[in-house]
Amino acid sequence: MSGLPHEWIILGSGTVGRQVLATLEVHAQQRGEVVLGFLDDDASRVGQVVKGLPILGTPEAWLAAHGRPVQMAMALGDPKVRRQAVARIKALDAGVTFPPIINPFSCVGSGVRLGEGVLLQGGVVCQCDLEVGAFTILGSCCSLAHDCVVGEYSWLSPGTRMAGYASIGDECWVGMSTLILPHKRINDRAETGAGSVITHDVPVGETVAGVPARPTRLLRAERDAKIGGLATASDVTPPL
Repeated sequence: MSGLPHEWIILGSGTVGRQVLATLEVHAQQRGEVVLGFLDDDASRVGQVVKGLPILGTPEAWLAAHGRPVQMAMALGDPKVRRQAVARIKALDAGVTFPPIINPFSCVGSGVRLGEGVLLQGGVVCQCDLEVGAFTILGSCCSLAHDCVVGEYSWLSPGTRMAGYASIGDECWVGMSTLILPHKRINDRAETGAGSVITHDVPVGETVAGVPARPTRLLRAERDAKIGGLATASDVTPPL
């Protein structure tokens, strides 16, 4: 590890930030690395303490002052916002890297390919010969069987189960304990409610819920209202 950055910073200090920290602290400790704190676009929060770590500044200001390479964990709930933030940080050319973060209580089998910035929380099982795209978050106790594919910037809530050859596209929100049957696909920007059973492919941008899952707009409307008025993008988690 000589010459590589040994420090971590978390972008986003809301609810998702606390969840990311819980996994990142264990990951970093195993590797002899240190978590410095949080960054947040809300300058009024600078100096506050979250779970014992400070909010150090806004991304641009802090990275310019830090002046050396650092590893970053993304803690923004909304997939679209997460994608925009990554592009913005990379454009700064400030020596930021985004290694995968793997909770040591997860299981990663042979032939598993993890993109940059992927986060695996505790109890995740990735069996074998599957792929998880960049900056996707797998909540606790997710289970991915052989030959699954998950796209970029998606969020799989705790307990999501993917059978063999199932797939999820980019920027999807997958609700808690969703079950995706073999060879079925949740397409880009689609959402599922908690406990959904996916027996047919979900179209691009569709929101589904139930057993078997059927289209519904209620979950998306509630989540959009939350983003618009009650929480920041770093606080928002997928529909439960």
